[in-house]
Amino acid sequence: MKKERLPRNPRRLVFVVLLLAFPALAACSSLPNIDKLLANAQNQAQTTFVYDNQGHLITTLHAEQDRQVVPLNDVPLQVRQAVIAIEDARFYDHPGVDYRSILRAFGANARAGHIVEGGSTITQQLVKNTLVGTQRTFKRKVQEAVLAIQLEQKLTKDQILERYLNTVYFGRGSYGVEAAAKTFFGVHAKQLTLTQGALLAGMIASPSAYDPEANPKPALGRRNFVLKRMVDENLITLAQDAAVRKQPLGLHPQAEFAPYLDPYFIDYVKQVIFDGDQEFKALGATRTDRINAVFKGGLRIYTTIDQHLQNVAQQISKKTLPNKSDPYTAFVGLDPNTGNILSMVGGRNYFDPKDPYAKLNLATQAERQPGSAFKPFTLAAALERGISLNSIWRGGSRVFLRLPDGETWNPGNYEGINFGGSLSLLQATADSINVVYAQVALKIGPDAIVEMAHRLGIKSPLPSVYSITLGTGGVNPLEMAGAYSTFANGGYRVDPAPITKITDATGKVLYQHKVLKKRVLSPVVAAL
Repeated sequence: MKKERLPRNPRRLVFVVLLLAFPALAACSSLPNIDKLLANAQNQAQTTFVYDNQGHLITTLHAEQDRQVVPLNDVPLQVRQAVIAIEDARFYDHPGVDYRSILRAFGANARAGHIVEGGSTITQQLVKNTLVGTQRTFKRKVQEAVLAIQLEQKLTKDQILERYLNTVYFGRGSYGVEAAAKTFFGVHAKQLTLTQGALLAGMIASPSAYDPEANPKPALGRRNFVLKRMVDENLITLAQDAAVRKQPLGLHPQAEFAPYLDPYFIDYVKQVIFDGDQEFKALGATRTDRINAVFKGGLRIYTTIDQHLQNVAQQISKKTLPNKSDPYTAFVGLDPNTGNILSMVGGRNYFDPKDPYAKLNLATQAERQPGSAFKPFTLAAALERGISLNSIWRGGSRVFLRLPDGETWNPGNYEGINFGGSLSLLQATADSINVVYAQVALKIGPDAIVEMAHRLGIKSPLPSVYSITLGTGGVNPLEMAGAYSTFANGGYRVDPAPITKITDATGKVLYQHKVLKKRVLSPVVAAL
C-alpha cells in the first residue's frame, strides 16, 4: 500500500519544532544557577543618605528606581487579585509556565499578524525583571521559562507574588506597589482601594501608555478592562464592577521631587563624586559606576556644610537682592585651614518650576567677570617681582598705555574718579584704582597675573591679556573663595572640599578626606 503523505502544514510544524529544539537545548545547557541568581536579586538598590557636618540628615538619594519593599499581607487582597486577573489568571494553577496561555497568545498573535497578547506568567515576569534581564532573544526566553519552573520549586506562590509586587514597574520611577501607591495616590499600599488597585494593575503592561496623568482616557479604559477580567474570574460581582466604573481615577500624585535642604550644595556633592575618578575610585572605576554607587549603593555621605552658616547665607542673599527683577546671587563660605565648604548659595529657588535657571548652580557652574576682586592676584605677582607697596604710580582718571604690540590701551577708573596725579601702590590697592593696576599689569605682563591666579586656586582658563588685571576673565564664586583662602591661610593652598567621609550601609569607610596643604605663596607676600 502506498504511504499517505503528511499534509503540508503538519510537516512544516514538525520541521519548526525540530528547528527550535536545538537552540532550546543549547540555551538550557548554559542555564545560570538559580540559587546564585536569587542571591544576587536580593541585593536590590538601596537609598543613600546625606548628612551635614553635625551628622544631621539633609536628604536621601535614590535612582529612578524608587522601591520600598512591603510584605504581601500589606497589599489588599483585591489589589493582588486585580494584578493576577490581568497578568496571570491561572497563577495559582500552573507550574511557572502556562502552556494554555502560550497557545492562546500564539493563536491571537497569528490571527492579528503581530504581537497583541503575551503568554508570560507572573513567575516568568519576575525571572525576567530580576534574574535574566529583558534582552529579546530566543535563548533568553527559553532560560526564562526553565528558570520560572525552577523558581516555583524554590519559593511558594505567595513568596513569588510578593517579590513580583515589590519589583514590577508601574511608571514614573515607581518600582513596586508601595512606591506606586505613594506616587499616584499619596497613600501606602495597604490603603489602596479596589478602583486604585485596578488602575495600577492595568498599568503594568505598559506604564507609559496607561499613565493616568499623561493619558487619562486610555488609563480609565484599561482600569475598566481589569475590572471586567475580575468579573470573568469571579473575583468581584457585577454590582461591584458597575459601582467602581462610575468612580473617577482619583489621582493624588506626589511631587516628582520633594524639596530638601541645600539643593545646590547637594548637586555639587554629587558632581564631585561623579567626576572624581581618582579621589573616589573606591566607589567605582567609571563615572557610571560612581553614579550607581550614589543612587543605588546605600551610601552614607558626610558633608562639610554647616547648617547654621548656610541658613545665614541664604537669608543674607534673599535680603540683599529680594526682588525677582534683581540679578541672581551666589555665595560660598569656606574654612581656609581645611578647605571645607561651610555654606553655598547657588541661586534663588532650586525647586521653582517657573524659573528656567533654577537648577543652574551659580556658585560652581556660572563664570562671571570678577572685576576688581581680581586685583589681589596682580598685587601678589607684583610683590613677588620686587615691586613695593610704596612704589609711586601715575594717577588721573584715565591713562593711555602703549602695549608691546603697538596697540593703545586707555583704561579708566570707576565713574571717572580722579585720585590725584600720583599715588602709591598701597593707596591704589586700598581705593581699588584701575589706572594704577593697569600700569602694574603692563610692567609685569599678563602671563604673570594668570599664573598667579591659577597657582592660588583659580581653575577656569583665563585669557592672557592686560585687562585681566581688572577681572575680565570668567571665574566662578567657589574658585574665587578658594583662591582668596590661600591669602587667609598664610600662603598655603587648600582646595575646597564638600565631603569629609563616605561609608557603606554597614559603616565601612570607603572614602576619607585628607586635608592637603601646599605652599604656593611666601608668608610675607600672603600677609601683605
